[in-house]
Amino acid sequence: MSVDDPRRDVTRWTAEMLPELAEELEIDLGPVIDFLKAGGKIEPFNVTSATFEERMRYYQWMEGAFSKMAEADRRLFESAIIRCSVMAQQDKDPTYEIPNCLKDAFDDSSAIDGSCQKLLNMAGEMDEKDPQGAVALLKEALGMLEEGNPQHGEVVAAIHYMMGMTLSEEANKPDEALPRFNKAIEIKKKLGDADSPSMIYHLIGRGGAYRKQRKYNEALEDHERAEKLAKAHGTKKQKAKAAMHLAATYCCLREMDKALELAERIQSLTKRPDGHVTLTNAEAAILEGLIMVTKQEWEEALDCFKLAWPVVARSYPKTHKRVKFLSKQGSVAYKKVMAMNKDNPERKEAPPKKQRKAPPPPPKKDEPPPPPPEPTAGDLLKDAARLKGKGDNKGAIELLLKAYEMMGRAGDERTIECAMAVDELSKLYFQENDVDQAFKYGREAAELLSHVLGDDLKTAAAHANVSSIARKLGKLDESEDAMRSALQIMRAKLKPSSKELYKRELGLAVLLSSMGKKEEAADQFDRVLTMAEKIYGDAHAETLKVKKRLSELRPESKHPQYIVWYHNRFSNMRVCTEKTDETSDDMPVYKYIEGSKYKLFIKKSMGTWRLCTANGAFYQKANGDSPLTAAWKDADVYVPKKANWDALWHDPDFPHSTASLGQKMPTSWVPVQHIMKGAPLFDQIDPCDMQQGSLGDCWLIAAMSSVAEFPQALRNVFTVGDIPSNGKIPLRMYNRIKEDWVTMEIDCFIPCSPQKWWRKGGDPHFVKSGGKGGECWPMLVEKAFAKLSGGYKNLVGGNSTMAWHTLMGGEQDMLKGYMKNGKDLREWTLVVKNIPLDRWSGSYTASGAPKVHKKADFWKHLQHLDNKRCLMSASLSGGHEDELTNGLVTSHAYSVLKTYEGNGQQLVQVRNPWGNAKEWNGAWSDKSNKWAQHPEVAKAVKFSAKDDGSFWMPYSDFFDLFGTIGAYQGSMPGAKASDNSSGVSNRNRPTPVTFMPPPPSKEALALEEEDDTEQYGKVLWRLPVSSAGCVHELRMHQSEDPEDDFTARTLIFSLSFDANPKDLEPHKSTLVELLLGQDVSSEKKPVERKAMALDIVDSVVGAQPGQEKVLSTTAYGKKEQVSKDAEGHERLPDMRLTVLLRNEPPEPYGADEEGEEPLPEVTVDDEEVFDVVDEIEGEDDIDGGLAADIGADAKMSSVEKAENQLSLGARAPKKTLPSVGKAGGDSSCCCTLM
Repeated sequence: MSVDDPRRDVTRWTAEMLPELAEELEIDLGPVIDFLKAGGKIEPFNVTSATFEERMRYYQWMEGAFSKMAEADRRLFESAIIRCSVMAQQDKDPTYEIPNCLKDAFDDSSAIDGSCQKLLNMAGEMDEKDPQGAVALLKEALGMLEEGNPQHGEVVAAIHYMMGMTLSEEANKPDEALPRFNKAIEIKKKLGDADSPSMIYHLIGRGGAYRKQRKYNEALEDHERAEKLAKAHGTKKQKAKAAMHLAATYCCLREMDKALELAERIQSLTKRPDGHVTLTNAEAAILEGLIMVTKQEWEEALDCFKLAWPVVARSYPKTHKRVKFLSKQGSVAYKKVMAMNKDNPERKEAPPKKQRKAPPPPPKKDEPPPPPPEPTAGDLLKDAARLKGKGDNKGAIELLLKAYEMMGRAGDERTIECAMAVDELSKLYFQENDVDQAFKYGREAAELLSHVLGDDLKTAAAHANVSSIARKLGKLDESEDAMRSALQIMRAKLKPSSKELYKRELGLAVLLSSMGKKEEAADQFDRVLTMAEKIYGDAHAETLKVKKRLSELRPESKHPQYIVWYHNRFSNMRVCTEKTDETSDDMPVYKYIEGSKYKLFIKKSMGTWRLCTANGAFYQKANGDSPLTAAWKDADVYVPKKANWDALWHDPDFPHSTASLGQKMPTSWVPVQHIMKGAPLFDQIDPCDMQQGSLGDCWLIAAMSSVAEFPQALRNVFTVGDIPSNGKIPLRMYNRIKEDWVTMEIDCFIPCSPQKWWRKGGDPHFVKSGGKGGECWPMLVEKAFAKLSGGYKNLVGGNSTMAWHTLMGGEQDMLKGYMKNGKDLREWTLVVKNIPLDRWSGSYTASGAPKVHKKADFWKHLQHLDNKRCLMSASLSGGHEDELTNGLVTSHAYSVLKTYEGNGQQLVQVRNPWGNAKEWNGAWSDKSNKWAQHPEVAKAVKFSAKDDGSFWMPYSDFFDLFGTIGAYQGSMPGAKASDNSSGVSNRNRPTPVTFMPPPPSKEALALEEEDDTEQYGKVLWRLPVSSAGCVHELRMHQSEDPEDDFTARTLIFSLSFDANPKDLEPHKSTLVELLLGQDVSSEKKPVERKAMALDIVDSVVGAQPGQEKVLSTTAYGKKEQVSKDAEGHERLPDMRLTVLLRNEPPEPYGADEEGEEPLPEVTVDDEEVFDVVDEIEGEDDIDGGLAADIGADAKMSSVEKAENQLSLGARAPKKTLPSVGKAGGDSSCCCTLM
């Protein structure tokens, strides 16, 4: 080329000039020629300020402009552009030297080693499929370069940037990505590029990592700076990208108006003259659509999603997260629009926001009027929805068929719109009783949805619909296949406790039974029975129906070898019976097994099953085919199974031994699923999910309670959604020694008190679920901490802030402590670095003098921490867990849940990790009359008085009483648990019963004592009681193991049957005096002995009706007996006191008495089952009522619930549409698109 050759200026290239270049380079430049013919221009490449980042940016432009070009050709074309641009610059400035970052375009790679370049290329190819492998390659390449070498500086910065992007976007590890972004930006600043366009991508990347950490203010700072740089120096695409990320961050901060303004600006900025919608247009449209969802402007949202859908569907595979996300959002908007049209049949279309084009001029008189425009498939779908809303199913079917045909001709048959149209066709045909057509289109819909959405709940609903129709056609094999396809998806997506999943499982069981597949049906009914017991309980009519069906399929299961009868209300009234050779009414008689406390029988007499004594006196009778399926009242009847947990994984690094416990105590290690009767890992996470056990780890339980305010944060700790079948549970925790996140594995076994083989469940020594039904995560998180620190004993005493650091990670300066100094609080930073893992108390430091917080100022600071969604705890100074007259406990960690200011009040909500009635009793406590005096405050804070450890108190008292406050100053992810409930706890406590019957007989007490001696050891003393309400006897048992120097005492309160422990409130002082007169505590000091007695009585009075174990403590021995180990740490004494409540059973009816009328026998009807299942299958989706069962979050915002209703052709709900989202609500964050 000559000096004045126009080919040296790439901006002057034309379509006519390129064939010669294509021949010279031996590449296909067809896409570039088409681009230029369409009016495009080649962007200039600025070689004077070239950097690796600028080159990356330029190549990104090339990828967008020449997307149809082969990768190898595009790389060669880039080199040609660079060579021409360099020669043009050398023409202007002969002294110009080629930058290192461009030398490879001239086959000169001297800037970096060839092997290093190869590693970079390999990392770029594998970052999506294997991000960790890509990072490893980049680290290896980094080792070949020198940051101080001027020739390497740009490359080093670029590699750090690439590592940051891979870790943040592909590996989802923003914590590890941030140091890489910081290093890259630091190098760029040293190179003088702080305000260069290349900095835009660095700031966008780091801001994205901050956003994933929920540090929205830091993300906003980076994204605002990136947008400012892009405005000043960036290309059009850089401006759009920076604005997109800034808008997403505004959404996270709930500043929707600013986000909407940016989204509209992006649309305008990237609009093409030919109307072609680019991927950037599509992303901006999605962002605008999501903002419209939060405003409930459904038609505008749907328009945005429709604009984006073709581009997204064309640009990504169907399984890509963007495709799935957009299809869900589009479905929600479509359903809402359809529902509004149905509710308002005469409703006119909302006028578009943008002005319509001027109408065409009227035709001349001699010319015929132009034909009306042909309706699009979208128009037909809208018209079909309107007709359906008016009840014109046939008209809707006709339009849907036309739309389906039109989409097929256009090649759009594999889109979500087409799939939903076909699904709607099937349902409309079914409503019109054309079952054959319904079956035909139902199968097509299931196939299309499977292709478009994959294993999605909407696909499952379509398969279930096919199953229902096939069954009605008598095609039972096809019905079974379709139902199994539906269940395969649902089992992966829904929780085992989902009632909708249960109904579908039951439907399959009944179907198999009707097909004569007895063995398969019996196996399926086994699965259904497990679910029924978990969802409804053993004695529920639904469970009894399943038991009856199972006994019909397996006659031998009607009368198994062993049967346990367990009264739900009298927790100690349980008996294990064994089948004998004796019969009564032609049915086998069951007799108590050897060693049973209650010498009871189960037998049929005079046509009813009876739980009776040897002389025929009975406690209860019931109708049914067998004892298992009989309708007993308030009782669980089940077949016991001897434990065999060999198939479950046993952690070799944390064995089931005294070494892991750190103390000698009789223990059985029981799977958590068995303890909780199959309860899930998560259910309805809230701060009241747990009660502290006998371990002195209140700091950890308080920390867990605070984190439970943010359910998503707890879910992030576990890398699984439920307990794996093999019992190996992976968790992700921050290791302060390694200064990195580590994935650790624990087994599912929890240390419990030993119990008889035939009893269900287990009694954990340490933390336990505090909710009804419960969930397993508290016991497993505590166990993970125990393993991390080398044993449960190392959890005694600690700092909640260190627990938060382990669960949430974060920087050192996020860990704060506020300590009382006189009347003020001083702010310190907790130092955790290099603190051994078996210690949980760090030291505090401050840069300079610690900041001082006055009482008035600290209220604003406390509110600021609450509004920033920080975690907080508080404790009082004083003796070891001494109870004050105000109900608070000294040297004991509390969770600080939230603050409230309004109606002239400043309140703080606090929770005691004991999870019982040990609460603040002053102003604004649960029993305070302040709530009645200020109903507006009660309504604002959703007050609910419960003995769950949580309470409100005035800020003034909070500041004066609590001497230490801890805070984790990181913004927590997800919605607060208490924001979606009527109070702090989601648990419904049992209603107290206040019936006072006569005392039990001496024979009954003697029988109980005999059994308890076997389990708890010899009777140390027993005291009949007549002056303390429903308490009839106090009895102390003691067992010892001289070899292990271990002593265990069990104090049993024997109560009248159906007694409520809360009725003992007026008798507290009497009970304390009775205990002081007995050998309860070995402590000789009167003050300490009285404190121990008070603790026992308070625990008894605070118990729930039917609760058995109320206290387990190591504190009954002398305080001076507590020794210290070689390192000076406090060692737990080898002695334990457990306090139990025992409700005695009522007196039995005589053999000749009528007794209570038995409950009616349970009946089962196949058609009734199918009717229930078909109610689900006939719906367009797995219903909004299922939202709490779907996905990872048990509690979802209304918008998140809507995202799970995927039907674009959904029928309008019968009731008024619920409020879905609001500006600033918890709608799905649009930053997931970035």
